[in-house]
This record gives sequence, structure tokens and C-alpha cells, in this order.
Amino acid sequence: MALKGFFALLVVSIIQTIILAGMSEKDGKAFEHIQLAVFEAVDTVIVLLVWAWCGSARLLSATADRRVFAWVLALPLLAALVGVNVLYHAAIREYVKIEWFRLPEPAGVTLVGVLLECVQPGIVEEFFFRYLLLGVLRRYGGVHGAVLVSAAMFGVCHIHVFLSMPYLFALGVFLGYVRVWSRSLALPVLLHVTHNLAVTWLEEFL
Repeated sequence: MALKGFFALLVVSIIQTIILAGMSEKDGKAFEHIQLAVFEAVDTVIVLLVWAWCGSARLLSATADRRVFAWVLALPLLAALVGVNVLYHAAIREYVKIEWFRLPEPAGVTLVGVLLECVQPGIVEEFFFRYLLLGVLRRYGGVHGAVLVSAAMFGVCHIHVFLSMPYLFALGVFLGYVRVWSRSLALPVLLHVTHNLAVTWLEEFL
């Protein structure tokens, strides 16, 4: 059921890609927020249905040392990743010119934007990819295989920003190991929300 949920999320992302490709600057940020809210509502429903079907995932085992390691090093590693994110996307905006593809342009930090682009993805995506999906994949491929495959699936589900997929794979690997080593979903959720907030703020003010 978790894999069916992934493919459902992928279909939603493909539809979003098609809509974004047809948007123009005159559509405005309000329209972009509306379509984003609709797609995220659909994503949330899909994830809740998968959870209702699969039930709770067994907690991943980890030593006390690794839990401390995860919490202590999480923020410094996240800061490094945010720096990579900003540089990577600055290079894309500068050197990659695809007429029908565009990265979202900064349009001010607003409460609605924070909820839609930071909080909702941080909670829902971590619950699906680092809790439900990682738990299922771990039964078949072990911890490392599950982290890598779930990270790849996380990247693919962001096909609407396909040039960002290599970076998102790296972010998914980081969050996957944080989930495993901390034996908690709280830390990857916190890091995901913080990551999106930091990127949103930096893109606006740098």
C-alpha cells in the first residue's frame, strides 16, 4: 500500500508539473498558492489513507550514542546542506535556460507561504517518506537500502522541480539517516521545516 501511495503522489506531482509549465507571471502568487494548497491537500489525504491501511511502522533500532550524534550534528549538517541548496539553485537560475521550466521565484515571506511551503511539506512528507515508506522498505532492503531508495523516491516525487531532484535526493538521504539514528520522527520533521524556512528566507533576502 505504501508503494501505491508513492505512485499516487507521483501522479499528483506530474499533474502539478503540467500546470506549472502552463502558468505565466500574470497568474500571480495568489493563484500559485491556491493550486499549491489544492495539491498539498490531496497529498495529505493520500498519506492519511496509506497510514490508515498500513498502520504504525515499527520504530527503527539505534544505539544511545547514535541518537546523541544525530541530535548534536543535525543542525550543522543541515546548515551545510542549505548552503549547497542556495548555490546549486543559483547556478541553475544563471546557467540553465529551459523555456517551459522555471524555478519558483521569491515573492516575499508570508504566513500562507510558510504554511504551504515549509510546515505542511515538513510534516506530511516526513511522515510518508521517513516513517511509512522507510519502515516498509527496511523489511526488504535493510536500513541503508531503505534510506537510499526512499530518498530517491522523495526526489522523484518532486518532479515538478525536476532540476532540483539531485539535491533533494541528498536531502532525503540526510533526513533518512537522521530518522534512523535519532529513532524519532520529530527530528527529521523539525529539520525539514527548518530547511524550507531557511531556503525561503535566504532566497528572499540574499
